[in-house]
Amino acid sequence: EISAAASGFAIALMTYAPDGMDRDKALECIREARMWANSAIALDGKIGWPLYTPEPTPLPASSGEGL
Repeated sequence: EISAAASGFAIALMTYAPDGMDRDKALECIREARMWANSAIALDGKIGWPLYTPEPTPLPASSGEGL
């Protein structure tokens, strides 16, 4: 999903960028955005949202019943 978003961002940036922004600068911005997106994925440990995953709630201690 993030790769598709980065591609969409690239198209929008090159389509709607101000006249003063050249193609090389636009591509540099895209590479930077992808780097940050990949870093977020790596830190999260999975692809998808939310990037922040709360710690799992510990299971209650077993009382030994039913053994």
